Amino acid sequence: MFKTPFNSILLMPVSMLALSTAAVCSTNDATISHDFIAGSILIDGHPAKNTLISIQAPDTQDILASGITDSYGNFFFDVIGFEEVLLEVGVNELDMYEEKIATNQTIKLDLTSKEPERTSEKALRYEPIHVLDATYGANCGAPRGNKTWDARRCDGNGACNYTVSAARLGDPAPGCHKDYEVRYRCGTVTSKFAFAAAEASGRTPYLSCYVDDTPGERIQVIKAEYGRNCNAPVDNATSDVGGYCNGFRNCRYRISHNFLGDPAYGCSKDFRVDYSCGGQVKSTYHYPEASGGWVELNCQ
Repeated sequence: MFKTPFNSILLMPVSMLALSTAAVCSTNDATISHDFIAGSILIDGHPAKNTLISIQAPDTQDILASGITDSYGNFFFDVIGFEEVLLEVGVNELDMYEEKIATNQTIKLDLTSKEPERTSEKALRYEPIHVLDATYGANCGAPRGNKTWDARRCDGNGACNYTVSAARLGDPAPGCHKDYEVRYRCGTVTSKFAFAAAEASGRTPYLSCYVDDTPGERIQVIKAEYGRNCNAPVDNATSDVGGYCNGFRNCRYRISHNFLGDPAYGCSKDFRVDYSCGGQVKSTYHYPEASGGWVELNCQ
């Protein structure tokens, strides 16, 4: 997606930002004593109310939190343990604004929805979401797909803010801080993950099926291996990656030992995928320890 022009970032004391009770997170003094990112957003000079925001880890693009601004365009997110995050803002129905922002500050974004450089080469649209599986507490040993039934409430939508709730989902691993991940497809064009770090309850992963209809070759996984640097068995991840990515033009796959198992206990494992795009063979690689990271397969 195209990025919209960035007009200004103004730093303000936290005390100057008044968030209503409808804001994404609480603004009690206790919540801003640790790492956070807060601020307000204007689009075309007006408060960007009910605007989608995603906060991601800057290197892995794991989703740390997501939600919507309040009626004044304000937002607040806890981002414990991060000095910098990737901020994504849904500027209009087609465009996302992205910027790396230092944490522990309050910002003001003044954006524009105009896109003078847009061309007709790509037709962007929504495809319906189809949830493949959703897991609450995979990092705590919970079985894969244990909460698919609840995530299916997003099926058929073009985009979906899904709030993880322990009260609704139950507790599959008492005493353990649980993450949440959902794998979903967008029609027949792309496959995606949405992720919320532990403790995930109360966080809001964002599922989106913006689609690029540009013609292109399709992914065919040749071989996928987790831990070959540790002499793990060959092809030990081929069926999982292939089942998820084959037939799509692009695919972002999250590596997880909770799902793949541990083929070489005690060894920090890498991850490699060889795949073809028509007649062209490509590879993608993640250095050790790969579990928790992502690989991107792309035939565009």
